[in-house]
Amino acid sequence: MNQNIITRIAQSIHLPQSSVKTTIQLLLDGNTIPFIARYRKDQTGDLLDIDIEKISIEWEKFQILEKRKDAILISIAKQGKLTDELRTKINNIYELATLEDLYLPFKPKRETRGEKANELGLEPLAAQIKAQETQDLDGLVDNFFKKSEKTEAEPIQKIDAITGARDIVAEWMNESAPAREAIRQLFARHARIYSKIIKGREKDGQKYQDYFDYDENLARIASHRLLAIRRGEAEKILRVKIEPPEEYALERLERGFVYGKGAISTQVQYALKDAYRRLIKPSIETEFKNNSKTLADETAIEVF
Repeated sequence: MNQNIITRIAQSIHLPQSSVKTTIQLLLDGNTIPFIARYRKDQTGDLLDIDIEKISIEWEKFQILEKRKDAILISIAKQGKLTDELRTKINNIYELATLEDLYLPFKPKRETRGEKANELGLEPLAAQIKAQETQDLDGLVDNFFKKSEKTEAEPIQKIDAITGARDIVAEWMNESAPAREAIRQLFARHARIYSKIIKGREKDGQKYQDYFDYDENLARIASHRLLAIRRGEAEKILRVKIEPPEEYALERLERGFVYGKGAISTQVQYALKDAYRRLIKPSIETEFKNNSKTLADETAIEVF
């Protein structure tokens, strides 16, 4: 039994480590939550069944995390990219989202726009655009074409080269763990949940009419309202999105990726907007939809 995990569970639900450790062992031994709450109070420190339920939920989350770590370590090792430093870093992660961010650059992908651009030999051009060491875009691209054997073998237009390089830069931005964490924190503080009626579903969705055009801060929404909105979405009555103000997100990303002003920095801004809208935001939105639903479920159980 991992003591670090015991400590983290105890801290997250504000219970003594000794009670958490004993309860987990009782659960692993096959005891049910009602049995532990009623007959093992002397061992758990008089924990209520709701406390034992919380411990069980948190323990299960960490088991899922550990299994995911094992799968990721195997995947990276098969690619020949697993170093001792990377292994230690993975083993010291205790948040699933952080783990997935770290794995993203190593994750096998379907052929993406960035990969297609890579196949055309555009990665060096993308690296120069991302670096922004000059703002002479025409000169940079012309020099790239002079040096590139790949583009001579597979001729492409200058505008296509720039677009392809931007696609590569956008994927690099999406794979940046600090960038994703910055947007995740922004979602946590400023995300709003929006719901709208799907056209033609008004009659079938009358019980959800309060949410036909709804907007509220995600961090403040009551669990019963959130669960109602998610049910309406599941029944294909409501269209739901979760997002912070886009200008806040783009400003956060610009701090990390835009270093100057000029033609090349403008291309980086284009890549940044594409990365946020097409890659980062949908991923973080899904994460927050799942997390908020779980939290609402747990709150409803606790109230019950």
